[in-house]
Amino acid sequence: MERPPSRPRGAPGGGSQERWPWPRERARATFPVVTSNGEGQLKPCERVLLVDDDPDILEAMRDVLETGGVRVEAARSAREADRVLEGGFAPSVIVVDVRLGGEERGDAYASRLRRSARTASVPVVLMSADLQALRRHEREVDATLPKPFELERLFETLSDMCGEHAARLAAAPVS
Repeated sequence: MERPPSRPRGAPGGGSQERWPWPRERARATFPVVTSNGEGQLKPCERVLLVDDDPDILEAMRDVLETGGVRVEAARSAREADRVLEGGFAPSVIVVDVRLGGEERGDAYASRLRRSARTASVPVVLMSADLQALRRHEREVDATLPKPFELERLFETLSDMCGEHAARLAAAPVS
């Protein structure tokens, strides 16, 4: 897969000005062992859709999650994420950056995901270095992740959200 050119940090759609807190080597070394829903252990996410226009963040998050056995699809825009979903990918959780470049901001995309029949039951996590933006939108999503975040926070958030997704699916009426 050819990697698109990066934009300068802090440029519109160029991602956060914050430095990513964990190198890929540390991410691989510290991924928690996940077993089948044992007491006090993290619940595994089977499928995660990551939406962020920063290719470095997408690559780092994808690497660490795939190392842990998670199937990850990554998109750099809302339009690209829609194509992934239309292609049949059924995520356990969707993680969206607030400041997506492109035609639709991440907060607007997260709201649209919540209203869509296809994704209404899928937990949406909004991430950003802009804490005010996260506070403004925290009631519209299932969880927020302030950037930069530690791996443990990522794992805990995804574990919680995937557990909620499983409970929502179990409670859904069968047609």
